[in-house]
Amino acid sequence: NSSDTDNLVVTRISDGIRQSAYAGAMLLHGFFDRVGASAVFGVLPSGSARRYDVSATLLVATFGFALGASSLEGTKHLLDTDAGALVGLERFPHLRTLRPRLAGLADEIDPLRVQVALAKAMLEADDSAPEVFFVDDHFVAYTGSAPLAKGWNTRRRRGEPGRNDTLIVDENWRAICFSSGAPSSLSKTMWGPLEQLRVICGDRPVMVGFDRGGAYPKVFAELNKAGFDWVTYRRAP
Repeated sequence: NSSDTDNLVVTRISDGIRQSAYAGAMLLHGFFDRVGASAVFGVLPSGSARRYDVSATLLVATFGFALGASSLEGTKHLLDTDAGALVGLERFPHLRTLRPRLAGLADEIDPLRVQVALAKAMLEADDSAPEVFFVDDHFVAYTGSAPLAKGWNTRRRRGEPGRNDTLIVDENWRAICFSSGAPSSLSKTMWGPLEQLRVICGDRPVMVGFDRGGAYPKVFAELNKAGFDWVTYRRAP
């Protein structure tokens, strides 16, 4: 991406035909339309940015990850005009624009509330709402210089600095909700995402499945109290 031209006003594409190496990713627009994402994003504050409003900023971030970028830094390797066409812009924004815009948006909104609202809209768009969900946590190693707590890296079989990502997926393996935090056990990290799941699903019956990381009597009692059905397997004696 060229930062020199990023100071210019980026024009939106209003009509015409554009070629893009990433045209297949346009299918995401069908998903956004089906779940009514515009209604979810439309209530967010517009902020002070003159070139990239909320919709453009969120679309840019979403399509960046959909195109394989594992971080915002990775979007600099995308073809500017090809990626820009996906979000209705003449070119994809530079990192120097995208980073402060996302940071400002994060300061103005509650990201968790947006995530929950979008997940709820996604499930409500289904003909039949899923009833079974799976929760698991994964350790993500950290190689930077900041002091972080250590967790167990199962692939390297040793303790390393990092974080735990705890995720809930439905029976079709769609990600529904998640949390990130200091390394801990599933029996402790599962509760944040489960609270999100209850907000998303309301009072309807749901079942959650998990592995032995959460298979403790205290967890079972709390799940029963919270109104969740559950399934797991017995821990070895």
